[in-house]
Parts: sequence; structure tokens; C-alpha cells
Amino acid sequence: MDKEEIIRFYDYVAEKEYSNWEAGDILLPVTEEFMKILPDNPEILDLGCGLGHEAAMFAGSGAKVTGIDFSRRSIETAREKVPECRFIEADFTDNPGITGKYDGIFSSGSLIHIPPEDFEKVIFRLAENLKEGGYFLIIYQEGEEKYTSHMEIKGEETERIIYRYRRTVIRKSFEDAGFSFEKDIRLPAGLIITNWCGLIFRKR
Repeated sequence: MDKEEIIRFYDYVAEKEYSNWEAGDILLPVTEEFMKILPDNPEILDLGCGLGHEAAMFAGSGAKVTGIDFSRRSIETAREKVPECRFIEADFTDNPGITGKYDGIFSSGSLIHIPPEDFEKVIFRLAENLKEGGYFLIIYQEGEEKYTSHMEIKGEETERIIYRYRRTVIRKSFEDAGFSFEKDIRLPAGLIITNWCGLIFRKR
């Protein structure tokens, strides 16, 4: 699967959702819960930030946010809608463009395109950008089998491979990278019924 095809998919989604940007607040309870365990005015790295919805929520609660995404259209929208945050157009898996250390890393569905053979390497790399004692919140899709999502974009079919992971695999990858499991985080019902799960880890 071509990475450019994935980018094309998210650019298209960004264009479709632009006019309804304000409706993207489904994860507000999750961002509020994450803020409770972080220090005051934390620095947060938002992986796969999309159109900046969660970045806006964090910033509204006093956080200094850096968002990163490889979809140019998503980043353009995020910069327009949430000018108080910093946004980077880059692929954090092989060209992070990330400097400094953060109090928290937020990853909502941004690791679903990473194959099993690369997953732990990516977690190790991201751990370098988290302060000691910092927190990593990951929202992922529970399961064992990967699947392919198809969509027709402007007359051409595009596809994305979605990788689902077992909780035990997620925990082992984080623990091997120097994290300890902190707690589960409850997600909105609409995400739970489609096997999305949320976990918080703390860097040792």
C-alpha cells in the first residue's frame, strides 16, 4: 500500500469535513480526562492531529500544543482553525520533525497504519520526545486481523490498510519501550461498539 494513497484519503476527508469543522468534538471527554493527570499548562504532542479538533480542546484548557500530520490539507485547516497551536506537516514514523520533550503525547487513531513489524520501533522513537514521568494516551482499534478500507475519491478507488492490535501487544510494546501501564480510558459509546479502546501509559 502506497503512503501517498493514505495521504490522498486524509486530504479528501479534510476537504469534506472543512465546512462542518465545529462538529468534531466527540473526544472532548477524553481530552478533559487526559488533562487531569498532566501538570498545569502542559506541553502536548498531538500525533496525527488531523484538522486540529483535539489540539483546540487541549489549548482551550491551557496546554501548549504541537500537532503533526502528513496530510497537507489537514494541516492547512488546523493552522487556520487553531492558530494558537503549532502544526507540522510531516510523517512522524520516518521523518518526525519533532524536537523537545513533552509532558503528554496524544495519539487518537494515528498508529492504525503502522504494521506490526514497525510498531514497537515507532513507540521507542516517540518515547524520546516524552519527559520522564510523562504520559502517552493511545486510542487504537482492538483485534488481531488487519483489514482494508476502500473509498472512491474523485472517480478513483483508494484504499487504506488498518492494523488492529490486541491489548496485550500494545502493553508489551509500551512496557518494552520504558513505559508502565497507568489506566484504561473510557471512550464515547460510538467508538466502543466499533472496538476502539483507549489506554494511558507513563514513561518510567
